[in-house]
Amino acid sequence: MQSLEVIKESFENERVHPGRKYSLWVRAQKICKTSSSGMSPLPDMVIHPYYEKEILGRTHPHKQQESNALFVNPYNSDSQSYEMIRVEQLALLHYKTQEGWTHGVHAEGSAFSTLFSLLFWDIIFFEDVPDVFRSKYQNLPLDFNLAQFYTARKDSIDKRLSWLRKCKELQDIAAQVEVNWKQYQNQQCGITSWSLMTAEEAKSLVMCMGGKLLANIAELFCKNNSHYHGGLPDLTLWNVNSFNCKFVEVKGPKDSLSSKQTLWLSRLVQWGCQAEVCRVKVK
Repeated sequence: MQSLEVIKESFENERVHPGRKYSLWVRAQKICKTSSSGMSPLPDMVIHPYYEKEILGRTHPHKQQESNALFVNPYNSDSQSYEMIRVEQLALLHYKTQEGWTHGVHAEGSAFSTLFSLLFWDIIFFEDVPDVFRSKYQNLPLDFNLAQFYTARKDSIDKRLSWLRKCKELQDIAAQVEVNWKQYQNQQCGITSWSLMTAEEAKSLVMCMGGKLLANIAELFCKNNSHYHGGLPDLTLWNVNSFNCKFVEVKGPKDSLSSKQTLWLSRLVQWGCQAEVCRVKVK
């Protein structure tokens, strides 16, 4: 079939990114199921299995809503009123109150990108790369979302990644986060969310994630931020007592995983992380 040939050509093209290849692969499987050949022209893609769980939520008893995006907060101390919260907030409360996670944020990729900026600030704003800063109002270099961002700073980036992966004292990484936080706090950077967490929380998250995981994520951001920033899990959870972390993609009753979300969950599991899907069902 001509459509399968087009998909195969795209799948073999090195310039097509993994998320789009996965979408093509899924499409090819559907086509092959309905074709007479019953064979796929594409090799199998390895998707590392991630855990899925369900939690229950209650919608407003007296109001109809078009979707199940809002749920009653079961932990609201005021029994005379209904506090309506989004599905991600409900899941975050569940993990913190029922599963013992000491810290957590609903930030999708913002938690990762904030830590990335704090660890690579000097490289991101390296002024010796020509033609990437043309205005004093820029909050990122012009090539930040291009492959050239990495190639133009390859030596510096590789050296920083190597330091993260080989660093035996996580306190050293946390100390670097603290130094940059104090030096650059509230300066404009397009990937830094200063209000997302405190400096102490950022340091504790670094301690729970570890240098290798930080380096793995940072490497993808450096090589193609525009592609890899999408699809990161909704919740970032960490426990300062056990030095563990978990990443959770939250889905409401009518939601489904995107290709990029599937690949990020698979990638995190491959790296040895706790990563899962939390599906919120209506009681």
